[in-house]
Amino acid sequence: MKHTILDNPPSEETALKMVEFFMKTLVPRALEEERRAREGKLKKEGELIEER
Repeated sequence: MKHTILDNPPSEETALKMVEFFMKTLVPRALEEERRAREGKLKKEGELIEER
């Protein structure tokens, strides 16, 4: 039988450190990706307007 994280959950302190790590690393990357996608969409819309 495979063990999972649910079999041995982390302590509250460790869980909070994990959340802090993901907030510092994942959230900024997700926001940057969203910003780039939005800028790319605006550029494409601008190019379409210029072509008309």
